This record gives sequence, structure tokens and C-alpha cells, in this order.
Amino acid sequence: MLMRHEIQDHGVVSEAVWHKNVPLKVSICAWQLFCNRWTTKDNLWHRGVIPVDSQLYVSRCAQNETAEYLIIHCSTFGSLWQLMKTWIGVYSADPQHVLEHFNQFKYSSGGYTPRRSFLHMIWLCCI
Repeated sequence: MLMRHEIQDHGVVSEAVWHKNVPLKVSICAWQLFCNRWTTKDNLWHRGVIPVDSQLYVSRCAQNETAEYLIIHCSTFGSLWQLMKTWIGVYSADPQHVLEHFNQFKYSSGGYTPRRSFLHMIWLCCI
């Protein structure tokens, strides 16, 4: 099952998860994220592991616990991106989907290849 906005080009995902300075387990975690394989409550509900009333995020904020919610929208974990972007000097709006979030974060430095590689590595490590 792919993310809601269905990733059509697996080459984009492959490029997004591999980085020579990132441990293999981090890349595997990112691959699972992009393929919607994290064991979120939403995925557990879809697989019939937990009942429908248990799929809400632990804080009971009336949101389903999906990977996108945790990474981007959650007031706890999503807010860490703002701190990270401020710390490294990246200023951008937050997109709605994880792959868009990765691309915007990575390319926020423009065409400067070493900086893009650094931001790519930082994004993966933050995940």
C-alpha cells in the first residue's frame, strides 16, 4: 500500500532513501515510510490488528495515527521540523505529504550539490 498520493516513480523513492553517509537501517526505515509500511495505528487498523476506535493518535487529538500525520502534522513530532529548519537555516512552508516534505527540505538550498547532500542526510537522520 503506497501513501495516499501514490508514488508513481519508484526511482524518486529510491533516490530519496539512499545516502552514502547514512546507515543502512536508516535508509530501510525511510523506505518503509515512503511505502507506508510503518506500524502506525492506521496501518494496524487496516490490517485488522486493532479495532477502529483505537486508530486515533495517542494524544487523542482526533487525528488518525498515520505516518504523514506523525512526520508532518503532529504538534509534538511535526514541530521538531521547524526547530531543525531554523537551526540549519532552511526556511520553507511545510507540504502535506512526506515525499514532498523530503523534496522541499532537500532542495531548499537551491542547486548547490554539497548542501543538498547535507540536507538529504539530515532529513533521513531526523526520520
